[in-house]
Amino acid sequence: MLHNQLHIFEIERRKIFTSYGVNSIKEFDQLLINNPDEESDMLESFQKVDYLSFHIEDISRWIKEINGNGQPN
Repeated sequence: MLHNQLHIFEIERRKIFTSYGVNSIKEFDQLLINNPDEESDMLESFQKVDYLSFHIEDISRWIKEINGNGQPN
């Protein structure tokens, strides 16, 4: 189940990246900085990517812990 949710979040994030022609949250951040006039149009998508990235990291960590490859906090 965690693997499925991880996959869904990764696909959703990739779709947003593709729609803006970027490959990472750092590139998306730079796009916002370089296009201040369009920031209000992109902000919701950026926040969604940030949300997805946070959950992708969490789920990845949980999977590693479950598989014995990570250290629990």
